[in-house]
Amino acid sequence: MSSRRARLALATALALAVTVAGESGAQSVPDPAAPVVSQVALARSSVILTGAATSKVSVSLRISAPGGQTQGNASGASLDDPSHLSFPFVRLQRTEGAWYLPSLDERSLNRVSGSLSDGIWRATFSVPATYDGHWRVTAVCTQSADTTVTCADISPGPTTTLAVHGHDYPLLKVTSTPRAGGGFPHIEVTLLSSESRRPLAGRRLILCTNISCQESDPPRGLIITTDCRGRATPDTSRLPYFGENRVWNLASTTAPLESNTHWQDVTVRASVRYRFNVVGMPTSAPLGTSLRFTGSVRPERAGSLVVLQHWASHAWRPVGTTRTTSTGRYLLITKPSRAGHHLYRVVKHSDLCDPFRCLIVGHASEPLHISLTTP
Repeated sequence: MSSRRARLALATALALAVTVAGESGAQSVPDPAAPVVSQVALARSSVILTGAATSKVSVSLRISAPGGQTQGNASGASLDDPSHLSFPFVRLQRTEGAWYLPSLDERSLNRVSGSLSDGIWRATFSVPATYDGHWRVTAVCTQSADTTVTCADISPGPTTTLAVHGHDYPLLKVTSTPRAGGGFPHIEVTLLSSESRRPLAGRRLILCTNISCQESDPPRGLIITTDCRGRATPDTSRLPYFGENRVWNLASTTAPLESNTHWQDVTVRASVRYRFNVVGMPTSAPLGTSLRFTGSVRPERAGSLVVLQHWASHAWRPVGTTRTTSTGRYLLITKPSRAGHHLYRVVKHSDLCDPFRCLIVGHASEPLHISLTTP
């Protein structure tokens, strides 16, 4: 099952949980407690893949749930069975590799032995050649009915890492040209083998929003097919356009759309791209210092909502918001409570992505690295 399908099934299961509780008068689904992970073992430490090939790699974990509150699949149960609702999932992240390749995969966990309070859980990742790089199992998470996610980080170790040696995988290139009078830009797509540069003819692609790409099965969007030169020029003139900050994705799949195993996303941007300028930030400061992020957004737009985000628990978390002045300037202030290395960035509010819906963020500043030291 693809991560997109697993998340869709998980959302369906959560909806069923709320419905059943309401009809029967039972207690609502409790907020998840952070799971305790004591053992992690990937079935393989490395894979070698070429072209559109994929490899199944399973991971087994021993998980204890505080208070036995974590719900999950019974052994062999289906996610579609409402009597066995699945909440926990495992996160695989790339730690080294090209920036334009995928960097995150999440799969629902199934209990294979033991009990809900202390059992062995397993998930299987479908790894394509485009995962070229080094990957690591980084977290096990649970999700409540209100979509609150609680994660337990997993420390690096020899049984938590996966080296993927991908060769000559499908590489998607997109050129974008603004249309006179605005609207959706004109785009041209080229699909090539990454090493041989051989054009990939007859491959199906889909142009869709982040949400329709990730949450629909099969995905909703404009399907196109590459020609003998590996190129395609979709007719975007009639596509709905929601403004300059709307992020659309062109996705290619290494398998038929009905059973896709992997998406490679390329953002198609409009003619206007906002640029962030952050000035006067130190690279190090003593703990207790109030960090002041000041700068400007170009082109200027008064009243734009900008958000300061902090990288924590393998995700960007908002820590402050403000609105730009008439000249496009902003000021954001935060005071971290712990020493160590911190990573921040500034984004436009309309570009914030739910981690289960968005793989690519649009307009954002470069990440800012700041070290806080104990006096």
